[in-house]
Amino acid sequence: MNINRALFPLLVFLGGCSFGPLSPIVKIAYEDGYSSVSMIFAQYGGGWFSLFILVLIFTIGRMLIGKNGRGNTRDSAKDTAKVNLKDILKANPKENDDKKGNTAEDEEKSLQSRVKSVLLLFACGLSIALCSSRNIFALNTISVSLAVLLLFQFIWMGVIIQCIVKRALPSKDTAVSVLMLVIGTVLASGVLIAGTKFALIGVCFGLGSAIFFAVYVFMIGHVAVSIHPVYRSFVVMSMALLSILAIFGMSLAGNASQIDIGLAEYALVIGLFGCAIPMFFFAIGTPKIPTGAATILSSSELPATIICAVIIIHESVTAFQWVGVALVFLGIAYPYLAAAFRENREKSVKV
Repeated sequence: MNINRALFPLLVFLGGCSFGPLSPIVKIAYEDGYSSVSMIFAQYGGGWFSLFILVLIFTIGRMLIGKNGRGNTRDSAKDTAKVNLKDILKANPKENDDKKGNTAEDEEKSLQSRVKSVLLLFACGLSIALCSSRNIFALNTISVSLAVLLLFQFIWMGVIIQCIVKRALPSKDTAVSVLMLVIGTVLASGVLIAGTKFALIGVCFGLGSAIFFAVYVFMIGHVAVSIHPVYRSFVVMSMALLSILAIFGMSLAGNASQIDIGLAEYALVIGLFGCAIPMFFFAIGTPKIPTGAATILSSSELPATIICAVIIIHESVTAFQWVGVALVFLGIAYPYLAAAFRENREKSVKV
């Protein structure tokens, strides 16, 4: 089995699972008196700090490796320089002028490409920031169970985005998987048992958070994929933090008294699990798999959240919710199980 075929889907799956501790820990923070605005700043501020440390470690490591390898390649570099010098001396001056002109054009195109990549990365960061802010606004007018259910509509929204981009209908396996996930999400969220507080504005915000998360999953897999995942995830996180500051800056000023050591401790934990790890894993895995598969795999967030809620805050979970959790896991695995079954059947037929 090709390891990359399993590695990239696994990273996206784990990225979704890493959101699991976020909600239970935030609930504990609310009991300690911290506001929702303070927690969203803690999440993105802590996530930015975690990725900044990762960028520093990665960059220093590359510099050290480069220095150690420089002495071994010095002679070959000199030989290469001599060959290049000979080629330049033999070259036609007119051809050199043409090459200079082409180089200028290439540099201009490269600059335009960089600017476009930065703008798209900003849009990517803005989309995840808007997802978080819409979800917070939704929680002011609807129940938590309904907000979770609305957020997880990103599953089929992501598949629709893939259909529009690819201009093709989803496969049978994808359609069956999405159906399982939607039913499993309804059961696992507990909305059928707990009841709901219905408010149209809250439903609109909840669906808005789902749309922006689906857009984020698509963009993190298609924008500036040539940039190393460490740097790309850090740039996206920086853009997201700037967007959060723009949206909630005034509200944060009103909660300045809550900025203390306790909030910093929460920020390190929820920033790591709620931003840094999923964003880094998505930056690696989503460019290597279809958007529909990425949204399906990232739905692991819901069962992971329920399991963490049971472990961390001892939240009671009904039998219906456990059935929903099992159905979500089955929906995630179904496309891969179906593909493996077909491969084994084809091999048996050939034999």
